Amino acid sequence: MIDAIQNFAVDTGGYEHLLGSDWNYMATDQANYGMIAAWRYLNGMRSLYDMCPEFTEEQKEQIQSLKDTIDAAVVKKGEDGYYEALVSAKETYDTAVAGFEYPTLRNYVSNYWELMDALEEEENQSAQKVVDLIDAIGEVTLESEDAIQEVREAYEALSAEQKEKVTNYATLVKARETYEKMKEAYHAFITGKPAVKAEALSYHSVKISWEPYEDTKSYYVYRKTKG
Repeated sequence: MIDAIQNFAVDTGGYEHLLGSDWNYMATDQANYGMIAAWRYLNGMRSLYDMCPEFTEEQKEQIQSLKDTIDAAVVKKGEDGYYEALVSAKETYDTAVAGFEYPTLRNYVSNYWELMDALEEEENQSAQKVVDLIDAIGEVTLESEDAIQEVREAYEALSAEQKEKVTNYATLVKARETYEKMKEAYHAFITGKPAVKAEALSYHSVKISWEPYEDTKSYYVYRKTKG
């Protein structure tokens, strides 16, 4: 940006409004303000229109400490405990900002948005994993218990912010309810199953019958062979 501004500098001092034109008062004024703002930023000073007293040494240390804390968390990407480090850095930031004498000091923690972007990315990824696990449950059967429990544990391990990003949570709730009803019905059938009648139709076939069972959509029929 500074290099681009300098393209409009004229040899006699000041700046031109359009390339190839003459010195211009407004362009010179605007460019000077931009240069001063950049100089203040590069020298660790307050921004041009902050209108507050310059930083004390204590304030500089507070700002730098927070920037170092954020850098130390963000650099852990790909390592175990990365998300926890980001959360801890955010908590440190929030606590520190709450204690600032001048709230505008937070504006000078220039890598704050790196932290927030990293947190959002991690929360989205973690939430998406749970979304995919829920979708993978598919049709609920009596064999779905382990899959449903795995998803439930993964969901409960998420933060409150991450849970809000699990857009198909209702599907998980429905799957659990469906499984519990199926399990209850199966248990009721096993413990109080109706009498089964078998009638030989021929040497190779047999007819099996029983009274319809309440709220049952399908049946499992087992046979035992010799031994």
